[in-house]
Amino acid sequence: TGGRVLNPSLRKYFSLAANVKTGFMFPLTDITIYDTFDPVVLPENERKTWQLEKMFVCELYHDNLNNYKPPHTSRICLDISSEKTEANPYYFGSICHSSHYFDKEKYFTLENLGRYDFLLDYIHNSILAITDKLEWDKSVFIKAFSEVKSKNYKYFKEFPAKFSPDKKKKGHI
Repeated sequence: TGGRVLNPSLRKYFSLAANVKTGFMFPLTDITIYDTFDPVVLPENERKTWQLEKMFVCELYHDNLNNYKPPHTSRICLDISSEKTEANPYYFGSICHSSHYFDKEKYFTLENLGRYDFLLDYIHNSILAITDKLEWDKSVFIKAFSEVKSKNYKYFKEFPAKFSPDKKKKGHI
């Protein structure tokens, strides 16, 4: 036949899909704001600040979701749009894409904390629009939004205290 027979010892590497448990779900790995289709044009130093602010607020919001995973979703990509019409969310694999209006002029007139507020509102309102259309649990996102606001954009995690091996000392981060 001319076909090659796969060595039985290598077969496990080529049949991973058969071994995947159907109950396993990948976590929501990140929420990102993209300006690919409607670019924000800035000088290099301001562009870096813009990128860092976007990443910081997105990660802060994502972290406060406390490992919530929307159904069939591993990432949420929010695309900036100059148009005031909202597009329906769509999937590429497990990546959810959605396009939402972003007022660039207003954003760049704000100071630092105002920019964080603006970005958080953008992320939160965009995701609430997605939750309406895809029927996700809204309460998790509302709680994350209020957590970020209550912490005043301070990023910190508390971990449970651990005892030393001799159980005499206790450490906490």
